[in-house]
Amino acid sequence: MFGQLNNRESLRDLIVAFEVHRAKQYHLGLGRNPIAKATPAYANQNRDYRIFEDFAFYIMKEACEKRATKILEIPGKKYAFDSTTIPLCLATFPWAKFRRKKGSTKFMSYMTLKHKFLLSIL
Repeated sequence: MFGQLNNRESLRDLIVAFEVHRAKQYHLGLGRNPIAKATPAYANQNRDYRIFEDFAFYIMKEACEKRATKILEIPGKKYAFDSTTIPLCLATFPWAKFRRKKGSTKFMSYMTLKHKFLLSIL
């Protein structure tokens, strides 16, 4: 669960995260000794998948109940706007100067939420 909630990409990445927080391990109920890679692997093999399934549904239910507004129930047209910075290599794209030694370009999109139709790209 700790690995999923902290966006760990592998078992090794999870163990490194535990090593960084070794002083807090005891308070989490993990003991004082370093955690071996085999420990969470063995625990996951013997753990029923329904624990994670039930937890995921519980979190989704909580999130839905705590939403401030139901955006699609508000009258009128709704639009989504996204602005993303795409990093570029200055040696390849000298025109894309973003900072002193960095290059990038902006990708902006604008679309309707009802039809999911892209209105414009800047």
